[in-house]
Amino acid sequence: MPNVNLYNEYYTEVLEDGKAFIESFVNDGTYINSTDFDEIYDDMFTSDEVCRNASQCNTDWNDHIDEVIFDKEIMDGLKYDFDFGAYGMAKVMGKGDRGRSYLDCSVRCWMLGNVSPELEDYFNKLIKEHN
Repeated sequence: MPNVNLYNEYYTEVLEDGKAFIESFVNDGTYINSTDFDEIYDDMFTSDEVCRNASQCNTDWNDHIDEVIFDKEIMDGLKYDFDFGAYGMAKVMGKGDRGRSYLDCSVRCWMLGNVSPELEDYFNKLIKEHN
């Protein structure tokens, strides 16, 4: 069994990475309208900074990625939202680093959906401060 709560760990990581991503683009003027959240949210899915899937092979995965199979919330989320059950997990984990990279990216993309309300609130707060 994992010695950490992976759901909470990923939730916090993705939320903080998402906030940093938003902040950098709001501060540089790329996104300045409250209607821009959908666009920046979509950009997070293809970014290295948040979902780590812009690179061919992400090597910056969570240290506990091998234990994700023991986290019921994450496994349920991957199963229902990505149709990614234990069999698929076993196939991915058997691919070594490429599998870990894929799994980490999948968990982070799924988690991005879970933190989106908080990220939207943060985005709107920053937009109000800058306008």
